[in-house]
Amino acid sequence: MPESSSEREIFGAQWAGRICAALLLGLGIVTAVAFYDEHRLSSLETTAESTAVGDKALFPLPAMGLPEQATAPIVNFNGKALTPVSSKSYEERDSKMIRIGLDDSQHYSIYSTTEPVKPMKGEGKNDGKTFFFIKTGPGKYLKLKD
Repeated sequence: MPESSSEREIFGAQWAGRICAALLLGLGIVTAVAFYDEHRLSSLETTAESTAVGDKALFPLPAMGLPEQATAPIVNFNGKALTPVSSKSYEERDSKMIRIGLDDSQHYSIYSTTEPVKPMKGEGKNDGKTFFFIKTGPGKYLKLKD
């Protein structure tokens, strides 16, 4: 015996109700997850830049510049006093400078470079010395030694 049209309509109505309930449940789950994530954005959206790109804490140079033979330490890093190698700026792309930490005052970043450190004009050979850098401007650094 063939099904009557009223039985087919009831069957279709039941499935439509189930699909509607499933969609509402899915929408509720998505809303709950979005609400949960919104309240923990600080832990989800942290970024750490390991290079000097975007560093705004620039070391202020005196208006007259550093004396040619500056021997006084200008910052401390991990308990070591760092003195400038030269009064001239060392120029390097910010993306090549790697942040190795903050100075002891926690204000300025101290950098190392991924490139071999070239001696500056008037400076002797490097002979495997470790140099540190502090940012003085975009692409400009003060070369330091311990």
